[in-house]
Amino acid sequence: MHMKKLSLSTVAALLALAVGGGAAQSRVAAQNKGALQFIAGVLRADGALVPFAEYRHGLWWNPWPEPPQQSGGGDEPQTKSLGGHPEPWFQQCGKSPTTWYVRPRADSVLTLKTSGTVEIGNHSQTNWALVTDYPQKREAEKNAHHENAGLALNVDLQIDGMIEIEPGGEEARSVLAYVKSAFDHSEAAEARRLAAEPGPSHMGAAEWFPQSSERRARVALTATKLYRDRSGIDGAHVYYVEVEKRYEKPRGSRDGSCEGVAFLAGWVLKRKDGVIGMLDDSFGLTDCDGKERGNSVELFGVLRADGRTFLLTVEHGWEDESYIIYELKDFALTRLLVTFGG
Repeated sequence: MHMKKLSLSTVAALLALAVGGGAAQSRVAAQNKGALQFIAGVLRADGALVPFAEYRHGLWWNPWPEPPQQSGGGDEPQTKSLGGHPEPWFQQCGKSPTTWYVRPRADSVLTLKTSGTVEIGNHSQTNWALVTDYPQKREAEKNAHHENAGLALNVDLQIDGMIEIEPGGEEARSVLAYVKSAFDHSEAAEARRLAAEPGPSHMGAAEWFPQSSERRARVALTATKLYRDRSGIDGAHVYYVEVEKRYEKPRGSRDGSCEGVAFLAGWVLKRKDGVIGMLDDSFGLTDCDGKERGNSVELFGVLRADGRTFLLTVEHGWEDESYIIYELKDFALTRLLVTFGG
């Protein structure tokens, strides 16, 4: 490739910028050396901000003591919980971060100031949180769980939020066509598994789940969630999707009024060149109450730091809430940290 030579004056100007470029250039240089350090939290609609993880020296971690090992042992690391701490884990020398940044839109940043700490309820436990001056505070309805408004950092880094994609549009059709193929493959595998293991199964799935591919094909696949990162990742996009099929139960079932549900939830990557691939997915069967669905993503953001791409997510189970951090690299999604909220 032909390189254009720089004049002496241009070289001098570049050297001056390198030496005296100010705090912004120093901060970038520090980040490149792995010195980037910050705390991530979730902003609730009531204005409380719950810090849940720290990034330091290129690693995500929960910087508080490990919980005691439960009976049964095992080598799997246990998820750390935000509950049961005598004082806020994010305080240092009695002080907490006083400035936080939330990006409600791609072209704007909301700076929040804190005025103290407070303990707040989160399903089955309490969490330490920061009181903020969030200008759009709204309290949860009576007997309803709190809502989450966005992800926050205590440094001004870009964190790209998500948008909801309408299922009927062209963008959605291409993604859902790929997801349908994965769903059909998983359904067929489940039918083979049930056929190989006759007899009663959990929830009596064998009595309503069609063994016939023709019967399964007659039931439409419905998208119940389709989210996408707002701005893109070097021309690519990451999607979170949930799809399902609802099957009538046969007459005489113990609960014939409640449909059987086959579902799939997963992450999809659409590259700049249009190639689509599944990053991670889970398939299962449940009743209409959905207790067996596992975690469902309610909120996520894309964060670029130290040349890496992270997904920060808020995920809900049947009666709990967790904050999960993934790393995205090529067509791989690696779970780095799980923090239990309550």
